[in-house]
Amino acid sequence: MNIRFLHTADIHLGKTYRASTCEAERYEDFFQMLGIIVTDTIAEKVDFVLIAGDLFHTGQILPRTFARTIETLQPLKDAGIPCIAVEGNHDWIHRRDSISWMEALSQMGYIHLLRPSRTDTGGYRFDPYDYDQGIGGHIEIKGLNIYGLGYPGITDIYLIDVCC
Repeated sequence: MNIRFLHTADIHLGKTYRASTCEAERYEDFFQMLGIIVTDTIAEKVDFVLIAGDLFHTGQILPRTFARTIETLQPLKDAGIPCIAVEGNHDWIHRRDSISWMEALSQMGYIHLLRPSRTDTGGYRFDPYDYDQGIGGHIEIKGLNIYGLGYPGITDIYLIDVCC
């Protein structure tokens, strides 16, 4: 069985260059890039998309950035193509007393956020993705198991296990 996926990272939605006279245009550049990725994914009939961290430029984004992200990802969701993501160091919200923008996107069905849970001894547990909760440690697509570790302090990590 052939499986086709698109891998991307470091999209940095919400980034601006405040010192630039073209700040608004640079802000839009990042959304245009993601829009091209979405359009090409649909046109090429890709099975899924992997975003390996840093969808956003910072964990604290503006509501308009969140709204534009939904607008940009909507065609992918409408096409039924899963968008699997892990949090990068820029996405990470350091306080856990509130929901992150990545968690919100996952709960709304725009992405499938992979984040393992922790064991009592500090290890990682890769629970199956829970579509109702919008989170899990691994997800299966067409017999392919995808494990997402996210940003543990060094780099964003995916593990892909192909079972024959």
